[in-house]
Amino acid sequence: MEQFSTDLGIGPHEVIAITGTGGKTTLMFSLARKLKEGRKVLATTTTKIYLPEEGDYDRLYTDMGKLMREESTAIEGLVAAGGPLNSEGKLTSVSEDTLAGLLPFFDVILIEADGSRMKKLKAWRDGEPVVPRFTSKTIGIIPISSLGMVIDEEHVHNIGLFGEFSLGEKSVTMEVLKRLVLSQDGLFRNSSGERILVISQADDESLHEAGLKLSALVEAGDTGHMISKHFILSLEAIGHGDYSHYTCRRLWQADERG
Repeated sequence: MEQFSTDLGIGPHEVIAITGTGGKTTLMFSLARKLKEGRKVLATTTTKIYLPEEGDYDRLYTDMGKLMREESTAIEGLVAAGGPLNSEGKLTSVSEDTLAGLLPFFDVILIEADGSRMKKLKAWRDGEPVVPRFTSKTIGIIPISSLGMVIDEEHVHNIGLFGEFSLGEKSVTMEVLKRLVLSQDGLFRNSSGERILVISQADDESLHEAGLKLSALVEAGDTGHMISKHFILSLEAIGHGDYSHYTCRRLWQADERG
């Protein structure tokens, strides 16, 4: 995860929202564990996430009022926080105003800002994703392993809205994935700050090659230069230090855009 976190270019006082499908929670906590070295890091959600395992955090809060009342000197390492657990055992959403109040206490805030009900792909309803206005980086994830997948309710969240991206296709093609990334109602809908694409689940050479092809298609279609970086990777592999199927493509630097 070290190379990935370096390539992301995490600066001081970053607020990073993670959207899409194919590894949001894994990415958030893997990155949080790496970034906590010498930093105060908050991992939270504006939607819902399953309760993290104990090894994923140093302190856990399900009462945001209690966290808000903590002295800033008492907060250290990696804090996982959300609203009270619901009937599914998930941490519930934290409001934008609450997060704004926590900004002075943390060096990095990581937010899972989208829900997909564990499905490979999704379409977005009004109000989704839930990205705070003060977000400095939005990371959009799309799994390359979905290529060739049947487009149906089993595999796609909000299937009734997916026609905008599938345009009649019965299975997932490169063009469908490209539309998901670049459409104004797609992966970076409601995004804020620098936009970073993560093409995930590139678990072998063929999937990595497919990820590179998708990246090239997206770059060619991104005429407004919306996305600054493309990553093609396997979250599982880089979590174990294996970068054999990893690519970072820097299309422009954030400071070049003002």
